Amino acid sequence: MLRKRHILAILVICSSIGTVSVFAVEKGVVHGQQDNNPPEWIMKLISWWEQNLISNDEYHNAIDYLTDSRIIQINQTAQGLPLDCSGNARCISGSVTQIVDGDTINVERASIMYAIRFALTSTPELNEFGGQEAKKFLEQICPRGSQVLVDEDDGQTEGSYGRIVGVVYCNDMNLNQEILDADLGDISVNFCLKSEFSSYSWAQKHGCPVKEYTPPEPKTQIPSCDPSYPTVCILPPPPYLNCNDIQYTNFEVIPPDPHGFDGDNDGIGCETSTSSPPSVQPITPEPNCDPAYPTVCIPSPPPDLNCGDTTHRNFTVLPPDPHRFDGDGDGIGCES
Repeated sequence: MLRKRHILAILVICSSIGTVSVFAVEKGVVHGQQDNNPPEWIMKLISWWEQNLISNDEYHNAIDYLTDSRIIQINQTAQGLPLDCSGNARCISGSVTQIVDGDTINVERASIMYAIRFALTSTPELNEFGGQEAKKFLEQICPRGSQVLVDEDDGQTEGSYGRIVGVVYCNDMNLNQEILDADLGDISVNFCLKSEFSSYSWAQKHGCPVKEYTPPEPKTQIPSCDPSYPTVCILPPPPYLNCNDIQYTNFEVIPPDPHGFDGDNDGIGCETSTSSPPSVQPITPEPNCDPAYPTVCIPSPPPDLNCGDTTHRNFTVLPPDPHRFDGDGDGIGCES
């Protein structure tokens, strides 16, 4: 199995800050050359993996085959970037196209644009005190065009408003840590128990409690209900069921009725003379409105929001203001 740092080396190589040796094999003879512009098929393989269109195992097997067959050789030289990512989430290399604010940047990789939100690091909005200073600081240490490596947070793979949440490395620096060390942002303590990086020294230095990161439990896939029985939830076969195997009686049946519950084809399954079809009451979820914002409905974190993520303006803010909408402490959030 190819180690992850080799996978990362391929990504770095294809970012034109290293080289890849590509070989053509013909009648048992190997012809080789070095190329700073790798073939399109290598770029496409990497792009599929970055977009989760192929699994890690499929990607590993492809790279293993290419290296074992000497179709490619890996040069692991990279300037200013680590050779490895932690965890199992995405590991993306690319170039900076925009510094959005002090905790968000845009990165381009193989003509694909990624919005990156810094994990565990939060800076003021651009219209708040310190917001512009944080953005200018990033522009100085990692300007547009810089090569970066994004280590996606294993604990936040769901992202934040379409953005990938992770740690960004640029020019031998951890940008998340640099913002905190420069006192231009705060640690997002609400995410410490969730983030992969909460046990790192820089995160604990700035306020995350000392605790080992526990990977999230895999999500259990909820089984789908067979559409032949619209008023109750009965799984499609296999296994095949009969009326003695289920708790429902006198329910609606629509063809093709794979379990054969409607023996007389009258549209009612498992009929009895005394029972009636169970009524299904829809459950209306109640919104999770944070009490710190009594005049509007804004959910509690996670995720951590900023004013650009909500349409509400000039609303009442009470302590503890978990989203930090009230930057000047005057009791009004996202002032316009």
